Amino acid sequence: MCSKCKTIAIGNDATKCPNCGEPFSDYQTMKVDLKLRELELKKQDSGESFKEIEKRLEFTASEMGKIQKKIDNIDNILENQKNLKSRHDILERELNRLKHTALP
Repeated sequence: MCSKCKTIAIGNDATKCPNCGEPFSDYQTMKVDLKLRELELKKQDSGESFKEIEKRLEFTASEMGKIQKKIDNIDNILENQKNLKSRHDILERELNRLKHTALP
């Protein structure tokens, strides 16, 4: 980084500031290189974190799919039981009606 105009030195062969011609010190160049490496490591770490999160999300979605299938199965069972109960109630009413009409 140029101490005069704050231009950042990019690359190992940068010895002078392209804007003002001020020479870069080795310390400044090393400092920028370390910052670039640090940013690259952070980028790499965040990429790995993203992949891990993506895997967890995929697993969670598959688990949710399994749970949804169980819920659908329970809904079908409840619907069948409701239908059986309605059929039973209708038959019971009809039986009671027949009992009352058949007996004097």
